[in-house]
Amino acid sequence: MSAARLALGISFVLAGCGLPSQMFEKRSCDDAKWNDWTPQIEASTGNAVVAWGCRGNSGTTIQVIDNAGSTATLASVERATIAISRDGRYAAYSARPSGGTFLYDFQSRSTEQVTDGSSVDGVAKDETWPTLAFDANDDLVWISEGPGDTSGKTPSLVFKRTRAGEITKVAKFDEIATAVLSPNGKILALAAAQHRGQGFSLWLLDLTSAAVRAIWDAGDIQYIRWTSDSGGFLEAKNLMSDGRPARTRPPTAADYFKQYHLLPGSVFSWDGSAAKPIRLEVGGQEAGNIAVSPSGSDLAVTGWRDNQAGPLRSNLWLVDLETRATRNLTPDQQAGDGQLFSPGGSMLLYGIESSLLLWDFKSHRIISVNPRGSWAAWDLDTSIAWRPDESFYFFSNMTDVHHANTIGRLALWLRKPDGTTRLVSTRP
Repeated sequence: MSAARLALGISFVLAGCGLPSQMFEKRSCDDAKWNDWTPQIEASTGNAVVAWGCRGNSGTTIQVIDNAGSTATLASVERATIAISRDGRYAAYSARPSGGTFLYDFQSRSTEQVTDGSSVDGVAKDETWPTLAFDANDDLVWISEGPGDTSGKTPSLVFKRTRAGEITKVAKFDEIATAVLSPNGKILALAAAQHRGQGFSLWLLDLTSAAVRAIWDAGDIQYIRWTSDSGGFLEAKNLMSDGRPARTRPPTAADYFKQYHLLPGSVFSWDGSAAKPIRLEVGGQEAGNIAVSPSGSDLAVTGWRDNQAGPLRSNLWLVDLETRATRNLTPDQQAGDGQLFSPGGSMLLYGIESSLLLWDFKSHRIISVNPRGSWAAWDLDTSIAWRPDESFYFFSNMTDVHHANTIGRLALWLRKPDGTTRLVSTRP
């Protein structure tokens, strides 16, 4: 997974790939419904790796796309996590459960098995977690669940595999909620707990020296964002009086935000020594998810409001960090979330229900991205891949949005800087 969001067996192979054929039986999911798709994509310097997900155990297909637009299918697995190196030469995927981790070379078109899913560095079962990334040296970094103790609790372990093939365990926590690489790929910021049941605190892990530093533990961290190599922003819920996180298990999905998301919490700015709360006024709404512009001068903030007559709704706000001036980008719409800035900061992608929308700061226009009659994939953090020229890959399901129960075919598209859209591939 890319540095910005490190927050996803095989029965047939490409000629010359050298992949084992006994790992998994190939499974088909051509007829999955829209809400069963969980696609992922990672892209760098023109090359991309795709995980076409589908319902339950019916399979995930791993596909690579080179900078010439050629596609090749690598594997069919039960579940997968994917990543692409910073220079775009290598793609990686981990097959779960316990299927091992693989490295694909775009130049030689060959695949190497990195782990076999059974034992890594003394860990009896390398159950690779949904975290996989390349660091500053293009060494592969991932998180696994270690062996359980007598009570069945399993620790979270951070591993690194160098280009030379050496695998080392660089850190251990009782539990890791999320992990995000710094822009330069040298530091891993983690929301983690040293003792299970505690709130998730902010830790920084130096991937070169393996030094771990505790930065902040006064809240229960939900997500972390980098704005530079020295820090960024995070959102955290308040801890209860006894220091435990105020986590609940809502009885219904409709109660999730009422019981959990809207518990008191704050947005914080943080650096290598501390985290400080920042006050965000977004029209009296509760600040939720945030995205940081590439310049670090603006935040795109989801503001949640409680609709007493129905489900919780949200608006998308642009906040100037210097003046704290706010602008509601979606005043006439009922929702806005999953926001992502373009690499140059000239555009902002976000989702409203089943639609993928683009706010163009130059023209001050809202542009509908997914083709008419299709559904946009979710969540945007893993199903969108920006390219340096401000083009981006996105998924849509070729289904009539007015008939949600009909069968559709998932498709991958490329939107170019001139606004034209090209179909890249459909789900194999």
